Amino acid sequence: MYRLRVLSLKNRNNIAHELAKIGVDPGGIEKMTPKGILRLIKIDGITSPAAHILKQAMLSIGGDVGVSYGSLTMRDATTDVLVIGTESHYRRLVENLKAQPLDLREISDRIEKALSSFAGTRFHIGCGEHTLEIGERTLLMGVVNITPDSFSDGGDCLEAEKAAERCFQLVEDGADIVDVGGESSRPGAEPASEEEELRRVMPVLEKISGKIEAPVSIDTVKPRVAEEALSAGATIVNDITGLQNGKMASVIAEHGAAVVVMHMKGTPRTMQDNPHYDDLMGEIIEFLEERVRFGIANGVDEERILVDPGIGFGKTAEDNYRIIDRLEELRCLGRPIVVGPSRKSFIGKVLKAAPRGRVFGTAAAVTWCIANGADIVRVHDVKEMKEVAAVAEEFMAVRREGTDESLR
Repeated sequence: MYRLRVLSLKNRNNIAHELAKIGVDPGGIEKMTPKGILRLIKIDGITSPAAHILKQAMLSIGGDVGVSYGSLTMRDATTDVLVIGTESHYRRLVENLKAQPLDLREISDRIEKALSSFAGTRFHIGCGEHTLEIGERTLLMGVVNITPDSFSDGGDCLEAEKAAERCFQLVEDGADIVDVGGESSRPGAEPASEEEELRRVMPVLEKISGKIEAPVSIDTVKPRVAEEALSAGATIVNDITGLQNGKMASVIAEHGAAVVVMHMKGTPRTMQDNPHYDDLMGEIIEFLEERVRFGIANGVDEERILVDPGIGFGKTAEDNYRIIDRLEELRCLGRPIVVGPSRKSFIGKVLKAAPRGRVFGTAAAVTWCIANGADIVRVHDVKEMKEVAAVAEEFMAVRREGTDESLR
């Protein structure tokens, strides 16, 4: 009696492996593998004539394109479209569009670039004497808040000596980056003055500069704080406003630093006042894309830019779960993805637990982040999350290689 089952194959390697197991010849494997990967690409606001050409091109090769009904009747001048096809379809589509008029040649190039980024890219980001090798495994960014009012660890590291010890301990526990901040960004937080933020962070940076075996990130929105911190040995700026202060890009460019560009709706004081999105991922990606372009236009090296969707920053609990589930969509930006789920309220809402009681919930979130494409995860509990990441990476190795032998 024959058996039938639906396979859950995550990528090209998985598909090629299954084809090889049943004895398909190498040439057949090469031809069939791209037919097994279905991709949906959304394009916003193209002209209705261009959408019609795109739809006909995909239909002619076996794919499809969803367009608005108004564009079919020419009532709408523009339409969003949803392109549905396999990798094989997209290969043929890209070639077809290069010979088309309107904006379709540019769309062809962007589809090609987006699919290439979605497949995964390795990055080498220079951070002073350190280099972040991104793409081999998920890196951990350890948090050190030198604040009295951070949501989880406020008051733990107010003294410079204690904060410096915490930095060294995080590296010993497995942190690949140490993120130092002197201003709380919890919901409802009041901003700290420039002088107060410097008073908190500079003594710590002076104690660890040149002595810590990991790049140091300064978590700040203030250009002067970034300037002083970079001069004192930090090599990354973690800017939750996404370079909204134009001077920040100039400071980063001058020092040749790396930068994490984050999405936030509103300010820490107002961001959780009933946040709403018409298109959650679309709006986040549009914001990050624009801020990356802004940074590049103002001298920041594109190869030193990382992006962060801003978990908990102007999002509902449900939004945060959706972002992590669809994290891989940020691949279209072509930059490393940073995500910070650690101990946050969307976890507490489920567990009914205070921040320090959310370690196991954070472990689940970190695992899901890694499964969905995170390159760097920002966490408080580095030692515990190092173990979580190690096991999650074994699952990812199976997914990447497509063979059972990848387990060691």
